[in-house]
Amino acid sequence: MVDDQKVVQFYQNHSRQETECYFKANYNLSRAQVRKVIVGNKCRLAKNYNTLTTYQKEIVSGSMLGDGSLRRITTKIGTSRFVEFHSNKQKDYLDWKCQQLCPLSKSCFPNKTNSAWCFETISTPEFGVLEREWYVRNNNGEYVLNSFGKRMKRIPDKFTLTPLMVAIWYFDDGYVDVDRNRCVLCTNSFTYKECERLVGQLRELGVANARVKWHKQAQGKKEPIIKISSSSFCKFIDIVRPCLPCSCLAYKLPM
Repeated sequence: MVDDQKVVQFYQNHSRQETECYFKANYNLSRAQVRKVIVGNKCRLAKNYNTLTTYQKEIVSGSMLGDGSLRRITTKIGTSRFVEFHSNKQKDYLDWKCQQLCPLSKSCFPNKTNSAWCFETISTPEFGVLEREWYVRNNNGEYVLNSFGKRMKRIPDKFTLTPLMVAIWYFDDGYVDVDRNRCVLCTNSFTYKECERLVGQLRELGVANARVKWHKQAQGKKEPIIKISSSSFCKFIDIVRPCLPCSCLAYKLPM
């Protein structure tokens, strides 16, 4: 019988499906046996490491404004995990997030087509709490889905931007318009009113000329985005520059 720790160590660098297939082929373990070890290890880790530091919470919150997500809660104990995908060019960025969220993080692994990389944490009750704060539910506690059948994000009621959150948000889902000396923060996951809240908090951080604008998508649908005008561009870059996590994102800081 293979030692449980060997299964756990392999799972740290692979998906659950890959782990199940590997131990079925090489050690004749059933998928149910492998899954039992994985779930037991997750519960143990969730019990021991269920507290994020303030710094880690800011990274998660900034990521939730951008490309990050929290898995749908499906367990009775109400756990979730943080997940994020990026292209091969930004793997170093995912590696950085993986390091910052230790000991809750698992290693990055490529998707099935090797066209992108995924980073995820273990599942914990604290991520479950955050999942409830960041996704819209109706009065019955059921998810409110968009036209694509996906859960809808929301800005939590008690939410305050910090410079680190702004930086992570920008590095995740922002871009610079060099010709016009301005930058854009993509906020199509949120409502216009929520974007106005974010703009108000950006102004409190010194980014005076931030505005919510409607952006027409290719399908003709209008969605809100936040534009930082040229008069506040330098101030905005000054906020995010000290938080640059890796050189692969330096192109977002043209000055």
